[in-house]
Amino acid sequence: MREIAISDFMGSGNGQRRHLDGCNFRFYEHYKVNKERTEEVGYDQHDATDFIEIINFAGERTPRAVEDRDKRAYPEQWANYEARKAEPVSGMYLRAWCMINPAGLADLEAFGLKTVEQVADLGNEALTQYKFLQEWHRKANAWLKHAKSKQAECARLEEALANLQNQHQKLEDQYVNALRRIEANEGTRLSYA
Repeated sequence: MREIAISDFMGSGNGQRRHLDGCNFRFYEHYKVNKERTEEVGYDQHDATDFIEIINFAGERTPRAVEDRDKRAYPEQWANYEARKAEPVSGMYLRAWCMINPAGLADLEAFGLKTVEQVADLGNEALTQYKFLQEWHRKANAWLKHAKSKQAECARLEEALANLQNQHQKLEDQYVNALRRIEANEGTRLSYA
């Protein structure tokens, strides 16, 4: 695979939002699993599908596949979206990747990166100029290295365990604080060790 340079992904955003007829909307790419390629490679592979998300004045979002009527209704926005779309990509879409958080996803998509493979193939220039990409580059390479093995499942389980441990600690702290408030209000001693 070739290295991906900064010029390959800068300014190639993903969809856009324009105000029209009281609604905001954006065209974007959504993924769906390609079963044949998934079986061939050993981990999820995706195909891109064009979607439109309509956001009404109340903030309700309605995503659906793009239809011909959308292209006719919003020709300028559709043309801009088509112009920004890079060549078709294949691989594991970042939105389906178990190792990414919403903030990381937003950061990587802002650079036009769509797949784990693209992140793993980032060149030295991009990694040097944008330090936050180094951690995602490392995670992507590690994940791809183990994606076909039981290691991938272990990595997912470790991530889930870390999230559960954080939630447990927060709940425990809330419980202790609540008991302390009760003690202060009632003047009784409760055990919370």
